[in-house]
Amino acid sequence: MKESGAIGLALSFIGIGLLLLTFYIAYETFSTFSIIQVGGLEETLRTLFLAAVKALFLGIMAWVGSIFLVRGVEYMKVDRGIGMVTFKVEKGVGVAKIEEKEGK
Repeated sequence: MKESGAIGLALSFIGIGLLLLTFYIAYETFSTFSIIQVGGLEETLRTLFLAAVKALFLGIMAWVGSIFLVRGVEYMKVDRGIGMVTFKVEKGVGVAKIEEKEGK
């Protein structure tokens, strides 16, 4: 296995781990969540605010995990010789050329 394949495998495992951890934390957090509180308006707003903050952090964590997973798969494709297609735009002309990079 080449260096790009090892990096791809590591990034894929990190991405899968982050996604699994995110879904587990989200399930544990929101399975016991209840909007109806016995307290007043202040207590209800505090509960809703904390739920929104947790949801945002979980969303960011899932987003980063999916980026790691996609990049890891791309590195593993390069290791197998499939290659990555990149777009190069020449300055001043505005014409896009497609170049295929070799995985070797």
